Amino acid sequence: MAEMTRVTRLGGTLLIVDQIAPLDPLAALELNRFEAARDPSHVRALTDPDMRGLFEANNLVAVRDELRDEHRELGSYLDLAGCAGAERERAEQLAPGHDSYQTTVGWYVLQKRPYGA
Repeated sequence: MAEMTRVTRLGGTLLIVDQIAPLDPLAALELNRFEAARDPSHVRALTDPDMRGLFEANNLVAVRDELRDEHRELGSYLDLAGCAGAERERAEQLAPGHDSYQTTVGWYVLQKRPYGA
């Protein structure tokens, strides 16, 4: 986030689209375990309040935002990350649904404001 903000001019616009973690810490932990099994580069899905705090810390203001429920087919979602073999089997075991599942995706249109503004 810091690097995207750094290379954006003052008044510039950023679009952030990302999966949102549930507010329930146990549900978020389960989601993050699944995502890390699906994609080893995954660190942590953030909650909506965490995302907003990250934006504020980087001097970004939300111009528009929306949380959308998204239906995901498990097989194609695992394929997207190139998840195969033993890693795929582990991810399937940790998946929030057998063949598909619902998740929440946050869409945020942000504007870089001058520091101190």
